[in-house]
Amino acid sequence: MSASEVLCASWENYPEVDALGGSKHELIANFNHFLPYSSKKCILSWAVLRREGRLIGAAPVLRLIQSPLHMMLVPRWRRRLSWLSSLIRKTTLLVDTSFLAYDAASPFLAAPGEDHSEIRQQLCNFLLRERNVDTVWIAEPEDEAWLCSSGGWDQFLTLPIARIGLDKIYSFDEYLAGLSQKRRRNYRKENQAFIAAGAKIECVEGPLSRDSKILRSLIKFLRASEARATVYAPFNNVMINPSAFATQKQTLLVASICNKPVGFIAFVHAGEVFMQVHGGLDYQQSELIFAYHNLIYAGIREAISRGLRLVTMGPLNNETKRRASTELVPMVVSVKNHSLIDRLLARNWFYPRMGAYFAPCRKGA
Repeated sequence: MSASEVLCASWENYPEVDALGGSKHELIANFNHFLPYSSKKCILSWAVLRREGRLIGAAPVLRLIQSPLHMMLVPRWRRRLSWLSSLIRKTTLLVDTSFLAYDAASPFLAAPGEDHSEIRQQLCNFLLRERNVDTVWIAEPEDEAWLCSSGGWDQFLTLPIARIGLDKIYSFDEYLAGLSQKRRRNYRKENQAFIAAGAKIECVEGPLSRDSKILRSLIKFLRASEARATVYAPFNNVMINPSAFATQKQTLLVASICNKPVGFIAFVHAGEVFMQVHGGLDYQQSELIFAYHNLIYAGIREAISRGLRLVTMGPLNNETKRRASTELVPMVVSVKNHSLIDRLLARNWFYPRMGAYFAPCRKGA
C-alpha cells in the first residue's frame, strides 16, 4: 500500500464481508447470526478496512466489557481470587474465530489481491487506537503470529484446534483402520456399552422450533457443560443464548435413551469441512454409556456420508477429542496490555495460570 492511498478503518455490523471470505461464507454467516444477540458485556462487531470506500479487509471482534479477569484462571486460582472479582476487571478486544466455528485459520480476512499481512497490521493498529480498552487479544495459527513477535506484544500457545482428517477415507471402517489397535479397542468398548443401553443417535437439522421439547433439553445440556468447563469463555452468554441457539443454522447429533435426550453435539457444514460449534451432556446419564465418545464417532460418520474431507472439534479441552483427532493445529495468543503494570503482572504471573494457556511460545518451538 502506498502512502498516497486513503485507508479508513471503522466498526461495522454487517459489511459485505462475503466478498473477502471466499469459501468461508457459512462461517461469516454464523458470526453475523450472533450479532443481534450481543449482550451488555459482550458486543460482537466487524473491524473493517476500506480503501476509498471499497472493503479490502475485516476481522471479527468481541468487545468484552469489564470482564472479571480471575475467571480466566484455572479453577483452583479462580476460586482463590474470587474475592477480587469486583476489583480486577478489564475491557478487552478479542479477535479470534470462536464465532467462525473455531476455524483453525487467521481471523483477519483480506480481499483477493491484497497483502494479508498489511491488512492485518492496519486493523491491529486500529484496535490499539480504540479508547476505553485495556487489552487487545488475538488468537491465530502459528504461521501468522510472527507479526506480533515484537512491539510490546506477549505471546503464548493456547489450546490447539483438534481436527480429524478424512482425505481418501470413504467409509467409517477405513477411518477405524487408520487408528491404533488401542484406539480401535476403546471404540469397540464404548460403542458396545452405548448399544447395550439401548441408546441411539438422531441427526436433526437446525434451526430448531422454539417450543420444541428437544430444545429445552439441549439448552439444559449447554448450561451443564458451561458449569463444568475448566476453561472460561467470556463470550458464552452470547454463544449459548437460547434464542440464538434455537435459530442457528446447524446440524445436531442428539443421543437419547428411550427417546429421552442425554447429550448432543452440533456442527456447521462449511464447504468440505464439518465444524463442531456446540456440545452438551446430561453427565449423570451420558458417562455410563460413553455418549460423548459415540457422538464424536457419529460426527465422523456423518461427515464421511456427506463426502467431506475434514472434521474439526474446536479447542482441545478434553482427552476424548485428543483420542479421536488425527491432527492438532497449534494456535498462538498475542496480547497487548496498554498498562505497563498490567503487562508485567500478566507476563510474570497471570498467563501461565490461565485455563487457556497451553505452553510458552518460543521461536523455532
